[in-house]
Amino acid sequence: MRIAVLGAGVIGVSTAYELMKDGHEVTVIDRLAEPASETSFANAGLFSPGHAYTWASPKAPKILLKSLFQEGQALRFKPSLDPQLWLWSLKFLQNCTAEKTRINTKRKVRLCMYSQEQLHRIASETKIEYHGVTGGLLYLYRSPESFARGSANTRILSEEGLELRAITPDEAAKIDPALEPVKHKFAGAIYCPSDESGDARVFTQNLAKYCEAQGVKFVFGCDVQGFETAGDKVTAVRTSTGRIEAGLGTINGNMARQVSSGKLDEAARQAAVLRIGPANSIEDLASCDLVVEAATEDETVKRKIFQQLCPVLNPEAMIASNTSSISITRLAAQ
Repeated sequence: MRIAVLGAGVIGVSTAYELMKDGHEVTVIDRLAEPASETSFANAGLFSPGHAYTWASPKAPKILLKSLFQEGQALRFKPSLDPQLWLWSLKFLQNCTAEKTRINTKRKVRLCMYSQEQLHRIASETKIEYHGVTGGLLYLYRSPESFARGSANTRILSEEGLELRAITPDEAAKIDPALEPVKHKFAGAIYCPSDESGDARVFTQNLAKYCEAQGVKFVFGCDVQGFETAGDKVTAVRTSTGRIEAGLGTINGNMARQVSSGKLDEAARQAAVLRIGPANSIEDLASCDLVVEAATEDETVKRKIFQQLCPVLNPEAMIASNTSSISITRLAAQ
């Protein structure tokens, strides 16, 4: 399947990587000149499940109210006449109860831990550099009261399997000697050994280079202006530099050029196009008697496709492959 990913930030490029691995033909479109040029350019760069507390909490409404009159608040609210802002604000306030805070924090820490696992997997598979620093993070507390609250709150995260330790200023200074001269200024710290840091921009740009080497197409300096559809299918993306076609649009365009060159007549082109239908899942191929696999030349990708196809197809159906370098006998044996 041909898939267009809009945006070459850390999420867009990571999405392109996973789609490429699954055998899709991927094009990434971004209006700027290179990957990770906006939000992913100056991201804080922390992978910190140890601080996965949700912003919507019982204290949040008071903080937001104070932000209307005082600067320097952890959260800020800027009123406007936009009705969507007020609808969103109402939903936010509905999640500021103690019970909702607990539920949402547990969901968030699970998502954070999963995201961290995927970061490690991608880095291991691609061997890309992203200035990663491991060794954990320290969360410092200035007063005994805030330290006691912080220590109690860690139970929500620990229940999801995350290791967190409440430590003394002396223990914090042993972990980070730079704190030695100022350790008397805080009451304690929470230490999360698995937290780490990295450079989101370096990660994204290096992953984009890896993806491009594997066949992913990147189109930069290109504004998305709209979409062309046929029924519920997107056939092309309209951009400031031209159309980027989806799968059926590409086939149609190629056959139109054959008509122009005299290799095909228009009636045959129209008849052929009418015989082509898109499939959105492996299950859509259940009635096929012949399936031709034309994924990227990656044995793991092709094996995965075959493993998904075999339980779906009829026993009499034939599977063909366009592989030019992988043993078809080895693929068929899987």
